[in-house]
Amino acid sequence: MGRAERKYDYVVVGHVSRDVVAATGAEQPGGTAFYAGLQAARLGLRTLVVTAGVPDEVRALLAPWRGELDVAIQPAAETTCFEASGTGFDRILRIRAWAGEIAPPAEGELDAAILHLAPIARETPAQAFGEAGRSARFVGITPQGLIRRWGEDGGIAHVALEQDELPRDLDALVISATELAACGAAMDAAVDRGAVASVTAGEGGAEVITRDGVERAPALRVVEPTDDLGAGDVYAAAFFASLANGAHPRTAMQRGQAASLHKLSEPGPVAIAGSARIVELAGA
Repeated sequence: MGRAERKYDYVVVGHVSRDVVAATGAEQPGGTAFYAGLQAARLGLRTLVVTAGVPDEVRALLAPWRGELDVAIQPAAETTCFEASGTGFDRILRIRAWAGEIAPPAEGELDAAILHLAPIARETPAQAFGEAGRSARFVGITPQGLIRRWGEDGGIAHVALEQDELPRDLDALVISATELAACGAAMDAAVDRGAVASVTAGEGGAEVITRDGVERAPALRVVEPTDDLGAGDVYAAAFFASLANGAHPRTAMQRGQAASLHKLSEPGPVAIAGSARIVELAGA
């Protein structure tokens, strides 16, 4: 099915969250679905975010960007809320509210060239979305939310990612270096089945893993980040979009790095770059 025949180029499924900055109490939209969806839209892709939460809250969070992407909200009693303190690898997250699992859409509703499963709090069980993903030309996942568990105090711990938590028909996945211990075995199994994996490590650069081996690349540029929230999410969107468009995995990695670098340059979603700027920064 070609581009003109599909309703969307990029569908990302995951919670749009209400993020609270512990130090100030300020609130802002968060979640991989938000940042990756906005990155995909700024790459020129027709984008849909599928999420769950209190509809009025989610609409208010996304109001400034509703002209850039479409949003489908499954009503829930609460909107997922994270409290964040610290930055980078030292960031500490607590879950203050959870919108629950996202129900898989009816057959044909995920009419997308690229499907990105983007859980942040165990909301997209892979088995539920396995059949839905079959209609997409390309399926990617950022599984950070599948390894998270939390108790009554909201404190988050990581558990191992099971192989059957990943979609069987998976084309690519992205994790951070901090998630490697929990995700490594399942990632290796996915690569053995033909998926392309990437591991990001901030100033340590990134690597891409395929059946042919591992390619590593240093960071395009080491910068003092103005705001690192969402940097990994925009990396994933640029990486998936490039792979789906036929780019070599190394080129896709470099474009992901460029998207992430630009995101670090300014606070908030204003720093999510378009295609021309990403290609310029990546040099590819």
